[in-house]
Amino acid sequence: MENPDLTYLKQGFFTAFYPETPEGKEAWYEIAAHTEGTGKIFTLHLKQTLRMLRSKGYIVRKAKKPEMTDEQLLNQLNIPNWK
Repeated sequence: MENPDLTYLKQGFFTAFYPETPEGKEAWYEIAAHTEGTGKIFTLHLKQTLRMLRSKGYIVRKAKKPEMTDEQLLNQLNIPNWK
């Protein structure tokens, strides 16, 4: 199984894309150029966006959900007084 160029994570109304390779970064910049720099699209447009990316030769896969909450991650970093 090849490594993906981009991964995506559904977040309710929006879906966020994350670059995983230099090629994926180029694709992410193109998405960001049309999404006010966020790299997020409406989930309603996910199927057509995936189809378009894959037709251009990009490997795109669903990202695994984080196993830790943001708070758990920050606690692990041992940043004093981060709250």
